[in-house]
Amino acid sequence: GCLLAIDEIGKETRPESAIDVGCGSGILAIAMTAITRRRVIACDNDPVAVSVTEENAAINGVDARIIPVHSEGLDHDTIRGRAPFDLIVANILAQPLIDLAPQIAGALANGGNVVLSGLLGSQAAAVIAAYRAQGITLLRRIEGGDWTTLMMRG
Repeated sequence: GCLLAIDEIGKETRPESAIDVGCGSGILAIAMTAITRRRVIACDNDPVAVSVTEENAAINGVDARIIPVHSEGLDHDTIRGRAPFDLIVANILAQPLIDLAPQIAGALANGGNVVLSGLLGSQAAAVIAAYRAQGITLLRRIEGGDWTTLMMRG
């Protein structure tokens, strides 16, 4: 779902600044470099995930365009220094997405896109409500089996 959303956003606009929150293996950050043609922050609270992201970026020839950051949420000087972001992608579980809503809203550029995934369809309403409370509105849902991806805009 996130890759579909990133592709769709890339057809509409070229974000100037982007971040992958909870980057895991770095696949989404790598995909984001293709649409931004700029450096993308890839952050995770797991230092192993940050290392794997660095390795995968090098394997895919985009290591010069990935800025790996070990952080809890968006609480890092590098992230604050590059905010606000035109595109924020987070493919993590529903409760962490809800908990991060204020941080994500605070780091989002006016009119910026947010792509949220890693949640079940039954959890989508709670995630949507948390972001709506921050002034971020739902554009569309991408359904994939039991999983839902939310495309939103601030």
